[in-house]
Amino acid sequence: MNFMKVKKLLNDIEILIKNKDLERAKKALKKLIKKFPAEVTAINYLANIELQSNQIEKAFNLLKKSIAIMPGQVSANINLGNIYYQKQCFTKAIQHYDLAIDYDPKSIKAYYNKGKSLSALQQYDEALTCYEKTLALDSSDLLAYQNIGFIHNALNQYHQAIEAYEKIISIDSSNIDALYNLGIAYDNLVEFEKAKKIYEQCLAINTNHFEARNNLINIYIKQNKFSIAEKLLKESLDLNPNYSNFLITKANILKDQSQFEEAKNIYKQVIKNDPSNYKAHLNLGLLYLYLTEFQNGWNEYNYRWQLPDRQMNSSLSEIPKFNNNNEKGEILIWGEQGIGDQVIYASLLQRLNTQLNVTVAIDARLLTLFRDAFTHIKFISNKEIQKYEGFSYQISLTDLGSLFIASVNDLKQQNNAFLKANKEKVGEFKDKYMHKKKRSCGISWRSKNIEFGFAKSINLETLIPIFKANDIEFFDLQYGDTQKEREQLEENHNIKINRIEGFDYFNDIDDLVALIDACDFIITTSNVTAHLAGSIGKKTLLLLPAGIGNLWYWHNTKQSLWYPSITILSQERAGDWESIIKKINLQDI
Repeated sequence: MNFMKVKKLLNDIEILIKNKDLERAKKALKKLIKKFPAEVTAINYLANIELQSNQIEKAFNLLKKSIAIMPGQVSANINLGNIYYQKQCFTKAIQHYDLAIDYDPKSIKAYYNKGKSLSALQQYDEALTCYEKTLALDSSDLLAYQNIGFIHNALNQYHQAIEAYEKIISIDSSNIDALYNLGIAYDNLVEFEKAKKIYEQCLAINTNHFEARNNLINIYIKQNKFSIAEKLLKESLDLNPNYSNFLITKANILKDQSQFEEAKNIYKQVIKNDPSNYKAHLNLGLLYLYLTEFQNGWNEYNYRWQLPDRQMNSSLSEIPKFNNNNEKGEILIWGEQGIGDQVIYASLLQRLNTQLNVTVAIDARLLTLFRDAFTHIKFISNKEIQKYEGFSYQISLTDLGSLFIASVNDLKQQNNAFLKANKEKVGEFKDKYMHKKKRSCGISWRSKNIEFGFAKSINLETLIPIFKANDIEFFDLQYGDTQKEREQLEENHNIKINRIEGFDYFNDIDDLVALIDACDFIITTSNVTAHLAGSIGKKTLLLLPAGIGNLWYWHNTKQSLWYPSITILSQERAGDWESIIKKINLQDI
């Protein structure tokens, strides 16, 4: 069979494919490949048909064969890269996209798909570079802008995300995906009115955009406009009574209203209908934990690893999980989430057998504090995990709870003051800054938590009734720039809040802990200060919001179960701080 005849057969096959007569095309291609095993065009046609038929493995093997014969094929490398991407083999996918780019530096698809793979590996800077190259080749590529916005949202860079989404909308004003994600960005910036307006635009385009509806309901909840939220939720459930996120929102409202059994039943209903609804599992777990039903709570809370934004690092997931029966080999315990969470769960380290060979990876800012407290444990920065190998077992710091906390009694058996401040620094702060004849109170009033910090934060002027005590001097423990707030307080009300300069309240945790310990007592909202004060056994008043921001480990108690030195004052109504402040009698502390 000569070249012209092969070409004629391929032309005939192309007609079959164009006419969607794929079965005849497949038979013809297989016959041709049998006679000419190195005919890459035929192999690629067959691979594409298998892809259309969702025969991924067959397509995968055909593409590998084609590239082995002729490596410099742009489309074949992109298609093979796409299959590796589907298999979550992102590094292999990138290798093939790079090959495609080597042979065609103007391949938009290769740059775009490489960006997706890099983003999946959380290599966001490199991913952004790929999307920028995509846009340099085609400035109207809306998906590239969409993914740029997604990355900036993931990095909490909401202003840059907004810029990307607004670019899409300038090209296509009715692009509902861009509008929806723009609403999320404004929502995350706590610019609720702008977010509401955008979600309403989404609903004007498509009244059945249920996620926009659900987010709109949750904004009204965040604004403590519960009657509007419940009315909109009822309307939404009338539209779709089985939509899981509406039901989860309903359960969340019931939970915040202390209707715990009703909330549980709805979460369970969602899970029964869809066992893979990991958000419902997570929320049910958090409710169980809040109610001190620990065993059920840990089981459900473990589903958090299935959520896209909480997935475990792939290199860690390959290491067997520690179960407290593993006495041999090196054990890696690693901190998840922020500093406050790492501090509270570090209380569980004292429950470990001291003979175990343990390495704990934590936020670098906590290293000195933890090393001084747990001298038998090796601590490393959580950014250095990849440098260490040979671990036999791993477990997250949080998951130690499932091994050691099954009841309230288990918490009572713990050493409550498990961290300690540097005594020299404590003495230095007392001698240099604190009045001998007055009591000293450290205060912290804001949370920087992206998700619900707004609900946990108090306006400094709301605390004025506390500041009027003449026999107490107040010290600023709040990380971040507080100068303007303190100056306004002094100018408008003649109230001075002392701020000790010379160290970074955000990064120098050792100095912050020493300053906390130098104070006679602490008044704080639910933030890092609360955890640090509780961990050293400092007498503390915790001001806790109702509903959003009331985290499970504060439970429904007046005295913290995890930090017995902390007394909890909870809002009776969401957003009402004034009632709590009126109850505080500093003479009783």
